[in-house]
This record gives sequence, structure tokens and C-alpha cells, in this order.
Amino acid sequence: MKLKKIITILFALCLLLTSVFVPSAGAVDTKSVTSGAVMEEIPREGEPTVTECSSPAEAWSKAIQTADHAKEVVITLGSDWIEDTELTVGASMHITLDLNGHYVHRDRNHEMKRNGYVFKVEKNAVFTVRDSNPKGVGYKGVRGGVITGGASSNTGGGVHIEEDGEFRLQSGTIYDCRTDEDGGAVYLDGSSMDTKFTMTGGRIYGCKTMQSNDNCCGGAIYMVKGTVSVSNAKIDDCYSEDDGGAIYSNRGVINLDNVVFSGNYAREKGGVIYTAHDLAKYQATVIKAQNCIFAANHADQDGGAVFINDNPDYNQAMVFHNCTFRSNSANRQGGAIFVNDDNTALSSCEIVSNKAGEEGGGVYVDGRYNITVMGLTRIMDNSSNKNDGTANLALQDQSLGKARIIDAGLYKGSEIHFGTTSSSSVQVSEWVSSYQQQYFKADMGELTTGESRTVDAQMITSGSVFSNGFYAVSIIGAAGIIGAIVLIVRQKKKNKAKEGGEENDQNKGA
Repeated sequence: MKLKKIITILFALCLLLTSVFVPSAGAVDTKSVTSGAVMEEIPREGEPTVTECSSPAEAWSKAIQTADHAKEVVITLGSDWIEDTELTVGASMHITLDLNGHYVHRDRNHEMKRNGYVFKVEKNAVFTVRDSNPKGVGYKGVRGGVITGGASSNTGGGVHIEEDGEFRLQSGTIYDCRTDEDGGAVYLDGSSMDTKFTMTGGRIYGCKTMQSNDNCCGGAIYMVKGTVSVSNAKIDDCYSEDDGGAIYSNRGVINLDNVVFSGNYAREKGGVIYTAHDLAKYQATVIKAQNCIFAANHADQDGGAVFINDNPDYNQAMVFHNCTFRSNSANRQGGAIFVNDDNTALSSCEIVSNKAGEEGGGVYVDGRYNITVMGLTRIMDNSSNKNDGTANLALQDQSLGKARIIDAGLYKGSEIHFGTTSSSSVQVSEWVSSYQQQYFKADMGELTTGESRTVDAQMITSGSVFSNGFYAVSIIGAAGIIGAIVLIVRQKKKNKAKEGGEENDQNKGA
């Protein structure tokens, strides 16, 4: 196989170069270099040569003159880089920047200006950032390689990705970048699913959307449309003046795996994640999150960690698997999660020690929608200021509908503590197996069974069907005939003066 051409530019105070990464053919050995100058390496059919560059700016200039999709340029920093210039990865270029424990600082002193971001990735370009020296001095106490200082008045404080562009963050930190529009660290523009941000390590820390006369959302990431994939990473202490303290999605796909979200804050909704209501009826947002931790995040309104608000017409999945929600808070409803969508599933999740100012210290479900639970899931020990009966999972009862639970097969050890906002008896579940009833605990009123019947377990396929292949059934059981029931919460009498009236209400509800 013919080797792909690669150009590597090395910033070195005293840098020993031993190999060059070649995506299409593995490593290419090079000669050792010790130099106080910036170095440029140009492989010729697998035999690199080394040329000196006098400064990072000169090296970047040579890189963008040479790079394209057939030639990947790899730049390794040997010193910090400070300047107030927008650095552009041009259309169809392929550039990799190794921070090597140093920082790239756009020196704006937090003063917003148009195109004030640190990097721009144009159409069909691929920009990769990595850090081969994570123990380096870094910037202002943030160890390792850092991208910082972006202050943009037109979206994307750190990296602005144009339509069909791709930004890959493998390691290193994006720190203290900001915008008075959307996307404090990263902004995905355009109307293409091929616009991508892939983060396979590293950190986004202390980025902000703020000081806007209009909405400014997504303290870390804002996606107009595209794909955001984050794994083995941390996003913390980011801030949005409006929605989505860490991530705001208009439409697209969000894949999360082994990500820690902590200390993020939204002045309105979604302390970590906010998905928009897609009135334009484009493709909606799909969330697949697994092995993630949401801790100590906050929203001044609803959804201390997550606010799910999407178009139900699209039947798109919002699946959280093996995730932990702990110590999150919201001033209104949904201390951890606010559900305003019909296709949200909690699989083997733990939602404990969260708090809401009103109902749903753990989870709040709007009355027009249902929520699916499965696996070893625990929703318990949460709190709310307004009503202890809805401190954990709160099911809204309103004129437009009554929120219900869909049991897609809970495992031994599960505990779903819940309550309803209704003051009368109300059905709180779709059909569940009589065996599974033991996993549900009513925080307010008495949990009883309503209608019951026997069904063939192999025939039951009702429940939540998701377009990504995730299929939730409402009754789980062995082959054969099993008992199926619906669960009803009957409210207890509050005082003797109201006994008669409440008994009548209960009889009507039955």
C-alpha cells in the first residue's frame, strides 16, 4: 500500500524526534533531532527530511500551504504560543496539533470580537488536537496542553466548525474560552450530519456563553446539526447564560461514553444537556449515554443535569445506560432530569441525592409523556422543597395527559420511588408483570393494582419503540402465561374534615 504523505512541523526547544504517525501505514522512522529551533519534517515516499522553522507562526503558515486531504500535517509544540489571530484550518486540509504540554493562547483579555475564536475548521477539513505531555506546566494551573483565551462575538469561543468540517480532541484541555452567542468551547455550524466533534479524551473546563442581549446557549458545546461524540473525557465548570450549561443540541446525534460532567451551570434549563424542541421538523436529537457521571450540576429553572425537550413526531431515542446522577439541583422541577419527550429510557441508572425546588428532586415527567425504566435502576433518596411525595420521580397529572411509567424489565435490587402531582387516584403505569410490582414504591398515597389480566409473555411487544434499534417492552416474563396489572396510586386522606369528599374521589378513581 502506498504511504500517505505526511508533513510534520515540530516546535522544539530541545526535542528528540524518534517517529512520525502515519495513519495509512503505521510509524515511519526518522532521524533524531536536537535543536532549539522549530522543525518541519517532510516525508518523501516514506523517507522524511527535517527543515527548520523560526517560529510557530511560520510553521503554521507552511502547514496550511501544504496540507490537504492527501497530506496530513502534524505540528508539535516545543514552546507556548501567544497571539491574537484566528487560526484557520482551510477547506479540505488535514492538520494535527500536538500541544506537547504547552498552550495556545489567543490573547484577548476576554474582550469579545467577531471571529474571536482560537481555531476555525472549514468545510471538509479535519483538525486533530492531542497532548503528548499531559504533565506539562500548562496554563494557570491547568496541567498539560491547553487551548485558551478565545472570546468571540459570533459563536464558538474556542473552535468554530463549519458545515462538513470535523474537529477531533484526543487529549489536552479547552479552557476559559467564551462567546456572547452560542458554544463557549465548540460550535458546530450548518445543516449537515457530517459536521462532527469527536472528543476521545481530554477536558473542556471553565468555558462560557455570557453577556448577550439575545439567547446564548451551550457553555461547552453548541450543535446546530451534526454529530457530537464524547468518550473518556471530562466537561466541568462550564456556564450558559441561558440553556445547556455544557451541551445544547438543536438537532443531531449525541454519543456519550465514560464522561464526567461536574459543576456545570445553566441560568435557565439543562445544567449539563439541553435538547431543543424541533419546531422546524428537521431531524431531532438522539442521545445515547452510557457509563457517565452527572454530579453537582445546576439549573436555575428545570433539569439540573438534563432537560429533554424534543419533537415527539420523530420517535427518536434518549437512552441513558449505567449512568449516575448525584447531587444535581434545579430551582424548579427535575433536580437531575426533566423529561418533556416520549422516548426517554433509564437503563441500569442510579439517581440519588438530587434536589428540586419544586417537584421531581430526581426526575420530573411532563404529563403528556411517559418514561421507560429497565435494568438495575434506582431512583431514591432525592428531595424537593415543595412536596415530599414527588421528591424522587414525579409524574405530572394535567388536563393534556397523565405521565406514566413503562416497565421494560427491571432487575433484582431496583427501587423506583415515585409520586404523582394528582390529588386523586390515578393510574401511574402501563401494563407490568405482577412480579415487577415489588420494585415500585409510592412516596405519597397507597400503591394498589387496578385492572389485571393474563397474557402470553411472548406476545407482549407494546411499549416504547426507538428508531435506533432499542426496543422496550412493557411486560417482561418467561414464556407462558403471566399476570399483567396496572399500578394505581390512591391518595390518603389529609384530614378528617375532608374524609367524606376524598373517599368519594377515591371511589370514582377506582
